[in-house]
Amino acid sequence: MSLEWCEQLSVGNDLIDVDHKHLIGLVNRAEQSLKSRNRVDLDSVLQDLASYARIHFAREELVAKAAGFPDSDKMHISHEALLVKYAQVKEELDSNGQHHHPCRHCPTSAVQTDRNAQHQPHIGS
Repeated sequence: MSLEWCEQLSVGNDLIDVDHKHLIGLVNRAEQSLKSRNRVDLDSVLQDLASYARIHFAREELVAKAAGFPDSDKMHISHEALLVKYAQVKEELDSNGQHHHPCRHCPTSAVQTDRNAQHQPHIGS
């Protein structure tokens, strides 16, 4: 099941919303690679996802603190948990050479779970 951007996902900050749209695209590419069992593409997109997520998380945390977002510390913890989930997926892929989808470590389920847990209050542009 692909993720789709909708205005309900907006946090009210254009820069962060663009990041989220890009991350959704990367998650969807990862899911497609899983479905097609294309290991080369999956490795590539997971690397892109990890790199972009780290950049985005740092930016989002700075914007949240600057905007006075009350749960910015919780946001950091949530971001760290997502990076741990990513490492679990990567470790599973590297050790098994394949990945059975869906699972609790899948980037798609991690993003959907995190999406529901945070980002509800709007951060001003």
